Order: sequence, then structure tokens, then C-alpha cells
Amino acid sequence: DDYVRSWSRVSARVATGAENTDLGLPPGSTVLVVRSLDTLPDGTPLQYSLARFRADRVELDVQADLHAED
Repeated sequence: DDYVRSWSRVSARVATGAENTDLGLPPGSTVLVVRSLDTLPDGTPLQYSLARFRADRVELDVQADLHAED
């Protein structure tokens, strides 16, 4: 109750050379990029996140919170 996820944005792109090395990917691999923003209940930004995942090893389950307040 002390913070909320305001938004998440998921995209896909070809991995950079550094990401290939860091994630153990072969050249030409795809990564999922997730950017998100957590805020305090009053809307004040709290934390911005950027995460990258191997696209071949991730499954995303996205659900809407139908009971969230506006």
C-alpha cells in the first residue's frame, strides 16, 4: 500500500554486443526490455526501472487489476 506500479512498457529488440556477452547470447539474439515506474500513492515518482531479459527464456503474464482505484 506504500507504492504503486504506475506503468510498465515492454519492447523487444536485437541485443547489443555487451548484452550478448552479459546474458550469454549468440549474436543476433532478441532481448525483451521492460521499463517501469513506481510511484507513491499521490503520484510522486519513486523508482524507475530498466530490465533486459533473454527473450527465449522469459514468459510474461500481464493482468489488469480490475479493482484498482482511478
